[in-house]
Amino acid sequence: MEFSLSGLGYYGFEQKRVNHVDGWGTVITPYGSFNALRIKTELYAHDTLYADTLGFGYSMDRPKAVEYKWIANNEKIPVLQINTTDVLGTETVASVVYIDSLRSVGISSTELLSNFSVAPNPAEKYFVISYSLTKPGQVSIKLTDIKGVEVMNEMQGIQSTGSHQKMIGTQLLGAGVYFLTITTDNFSQTQKVIVRKN
Repeated sequence: MEFSLSGLGYYGFEQKRVNHVDGWGTVITPYGSFNALRIKTELYAHDTLYADTLGFGYSMDRPKAVEYKWIANNEKIPVLQINTTDVLGTETVASVVYIDSLRSVGISSTELLSNFSVAPNPAEKYFVISYSLTKPGQVSIKLTDIKGVEVMNEMQGIQSTGSHQKMIGTQLLGAGVYFLTITTDNFSQTQKVIVRKN
């Protein structure tokens, strides 16, 4: 993905996905027990940022992210998915999503928003939010500090089906832990974001 504004700057994003089945067995969730295959997906991503106004830019690799998905027979989505990211050389759980209630018609909430990730995390100058929508919907992005104080709340408008990204600068944020929440069609997912300052 590439995005540029003449006279302002350029942002580029590249990602490689490596998938393989690394296990099988029974997985138990609040929704039930399932015979499932586990698929491990390793995500390698790279950001490029250039500011025309400053005349310089830089590029960097994002921390390695991993998705573990438990796929069961006759289920349209994973019955369990755990996303992790590398934090200082340690694989750290970033989010856990599982089927938690029976949906008789339409798309279940867990299908509306997927592949939600934040990188780099920890962040210093900026972080990029990545997520996918399975149908068009109104999206809002909210950031709160560890005390629950809202420091950002932005409506993104109605967004199309597919992958989306948003870059957020940390210039106005202090160092610390924040919680980033994306909401679409009354369904929300939250991720922890760590901001560091030099």
